[in-house]
Amino acid sequence: MRLRCVLAHLLLLVPASALSGCDEEFSFADTPLDITAGRIAYLPGESVTGEVANPDGTITVTLTALRTSPAGVIGGDGERRPHAGDTASCDYDSDEETYECDTTGLTPGPYAVRVTDAAQPGEGTQSVRVAISEVEGFAPTVGTVPRESDTGRTFPREAYVLGTAGQSTPVPVTGWGAERRLTLTVTADGGGKLVTKTLTTDPDGAGTFRIKPLKAAEVYYLAVTDGTWTTRVPMTVAEAVAP
Repeated sequence: MRLRCVLAHLLLLVPASALSGCDEEFSFADTPLDITAGRIAYLPGESVTGEVANPDGTITVTLTALRTSPAGVIGGDGERRPHAGDTASCDYDSDEETYECDTTGLTPGPYAVRVTDAAQPGEGTQSVRVAISEVEGFAPTVGTVPRESDTGRTFPREAYVLGTAGQSTPVPVTGWGAERRLTLTVTADGGGKLVTKTLTTDPDGAGTFRIKPLKAAEVYYLAVTDGTWTTRVPMTVAEAVAP
């Protein structure tokens, strides 16, 4: 069908009535520029890698520190912290649509991998957050992390929390590093801080917050931070099911 429509439009050999099925074939979905990272955290000196989605022209990828950390950095050395000028250029493979950023010499902390497309300036700069961390295996997650049943692949950036009205909600955290002090903030949709709690992770870098009962049929946002890295997840609260 696609080939017939293409030929018809180019050669005008068939009447318009014969092209009635071509409208759908020639509708183009919006495919905006986007960027993803292979995982959340990387060790100092380890290359940050990922993919660029929907490139059209000359692609530029950079790795930039998000902010200066006011307190202990990821890794806990208490001295080295990222500066606003910490940046690195990245190599982009146009055939594979992948990038690689060298982190040699960069200090631990939160960074953004940013991409621009010279052919589509209107799409602006797209970014994804990553961490450079001296904590071995630093992979901060909050809540339930989706997992593919066949491959076991996890999607920590798509984590979520589900609660039930009238019941406290457990919020598991993993991958933060041993004995890290974490702060949880719960915010209602539309603004308004509702809950703030703290905990110290166990030797495995895990722990569980418990949130007091919240109203059903509302959307909340959770933010967990160790003072340098922040993980945000949405939370929905369902009505309790009668026994």
